[in-house]
Amino acid sequence: MAKIEVMILHSGPYRMMFDEHVQRFIDEGYPAEDAPEYTEIMCAAGFFVATDRLDEFPELDEPNPLITL
Repeated sequence: MAKIEVMILHSGPYRMMFDEHVQRFIDEGYPAEDAPEYTEIMCAAGFFVATDRLDEFPELDEPNPLITL
């Protein structure tokens, strides 16, 4: 079973390019020490989409301000 992580994202759109998420992260003043966890979660979400494993984690496709892995 996958470890469950919940992280509140920025206030911008849910679907954005990775660099747009990072810029929003910076613009909204998230602490630098949270950046590695944020990046890890974003990369994991991208991996599940890229490897066509999204069906195993349907919560990733919800229009929701939370990302759950």
